[in-house]
Amino acid sequence: MRFKVPQFIETEEKVVGPFTLKQFVWVGGGGALIFVVFQFGLGLFWSFFAIIPIMTASLAMAFYRVDGMPLPTYIMQALGFLLGTKRYYFKKEGTYEVFEGDIEEKDNLPNIVEMRKKTMQQFRKRT
Repeated sequence: MRFKVPQFIETEEKVVGPFTLKQFVWVGGGGALIFVVFQFGLGLFWSFFAIIPIMTASLAMAFYRVDGMPLPTYIMQALGFLLGTKRYYFKKEGTYEVFEGDIEEKDNLPNIVEMRKKTMQQFRKRT
């Protein structure tokens, strides 16, 4: 028995006309907020100064995509990165030591093992 494999599972369905549900909510919410500002605003002229940013923000949230992902998702991920805890992983790729002096003087080169021991002792003192 053959099963029908779903296709295009990453595209959202159009729910209200040409809009997906999320797009409709953003545009509808922006329109409702514009209506409230227009009804209870300071007047026709001053209302437009509040209406234009609201309209731009709601349209951007509904339709603008950054690197292939919707703007609200991008903003939430950016906030999660900025406010969340970060983990730093140390990957040892080589030992780099600061050496001041002539390269020709091999006796003046620092002993790497001793330097590591000193740094580990300093680290243990801090914790």
